[in-house]
This record gives sequence, structure tokens and C-alpha cells, in this order.
Amino acid sequence: MATKKTPSNSFESSLKELQEILKELENGQVDLEEHLRLYEKGVRLVAQCQDFLRKAEQKIVKLTGVDEEGKPRLKPFGHESTGDKEPGLPFGEEDS
Repeated sequence: MATKKTPSNSFESSLKELQEILKELENGQVDLEEHLRLYEKGVRLVAQCQDFLRKAEQKIVKLTGVDEEGKPRLKPFGHESTGDKEPGLPFGEEDS
């Protein structure tokens, strides 16, 4: 098996590991037991990547102007992904 056991502590490393797993599964050179093990690992990595993306999305803020002191007014980015319906960050009420 060519897949290395590397720590998946970033989106990029998780995505790279997913790509390596996909290549192995596509080449058809692994037995059924190994195929299932790789598939399970891939499912975990997909969930991990989705979590990384959800957290990154929560950090995105939209600049909405400046207040009386000239400081930027920020509000949470209002986009909801199709796979995740969690509320935005607790920044308080959004400006209208």
C-alpha cells in the first residue's frame, strides 16, 4: 500500500491524503478488505475536510461600513453551506 500515515492536522494534508486514497482505490490493486479500510478512512477525511471548511467559513466576515469613530463595522458572513445548517458565530446582532 502506498498511502502514508501522515497526521491530518490541516485541510491541505487531509485533502492530499484523500487524493492518495482515491488513486489507490481507482487503480484496483488492493483486496476487498484493504479497499474497505481505505474507504472508511476516506469517509473520515471527508468529514474532517468539511469541518475545516465549516470553521474557515465561520471566520469570514463581511465589511459593512464604518461607525462614527471610523472603525469598520463587521458582521458574520451570512452564507450557509448545503451540508451544514449550524448558526453563525456569536458576534451579536447583525447590522441591518
